Amino acid sequence: MKKAILLISLFLSGALLAVQPEADTGLETVTIDNKVIQVYNGEIGRWEETAGQSLNSLAHRFGTTVKDIYRVNRGHVSDDYVFVPMSKDYYAELLRSGYGRRILQVDPRKLIWPVETPNRSSGFGNRFGGHHNGLDFACPSKTIVVAAMDGTVIRSQWMGGFGNAVVIRHSDGTETTYAHNTKVLVRIGDDVKRGQAIALSGNTGRSTGPHVHLEVRFENIPLDPEDFLQYGLARPETVVRERLEDQPGEASALNLQDK
Repeated sequence: MKKAILLISLFLSGALLAVQPEADTGLETVTIDNKVIQVYNGEIGRWEETAGQSLNSLAHRFGTTVKDIYRVNRGHVSDDYVFVPMSKDYYAELLRSGYGRRILQVDPRKLIWPVETPNRSSGFGNRFGGHHNGLDFACPSKTIVVAAMDGTVIRSQWMGGFGNAVVIRHSDGTETTYAHNTKVLVRIGDDVKRGQAIALSGNTGRSTGPHVHLEVRFENIPLDPEDFLQYGLARPETVVRERLEDQPGEASALNLQDK
């Protein structure tokens, strides 16, 4: 009996020691772009399809100027999508209407999910007689795809079987790939933040249906993304979203439980 109690005590001590580094690390606050509010080059706005919309009409709609649109896009406004910064009043009205982005407390060492409501459709490992090097998330086309970790965009282009893809290099030397997108939004050399919109999901390249293919590589060796992802972020019981403070016209992140 004494021996059993000693073993349990040692086990519990070991377990506490094992989780202690996690507690010491602390959590990081991350805001996740959604289909209404997004960030690019440090400014709040939204990616808009330019078909049938002039820059003047977009500027007027979002309460900004054509000059500011050129500035935030660094002159790249000839594409089919353009990032339009929004005025404080426009942004505040979105928050009043309940469109605030999700705010998460995450382990800074972990990746976040690349889509807001991930539906895991295929894992890492053997598949159809070959090896599947990533993790697939089924989702409708043009779902917002976000960066899983801070980093620098090193590829943002058509990549053969990956279709339209984005590759981000992170400070620890790992790289994440987001493949099969309808549209890539960021450009090579862009510094992106975790939770920032980087693409719109799709079915391009070698794909059997709309989804996001996420890969993690180190020195070009594919690793299982599930070893890097933080769990419990997909459907939390309490969702915290950004909203307006009591003072009119000022926006900030406050707790708001989804109904």
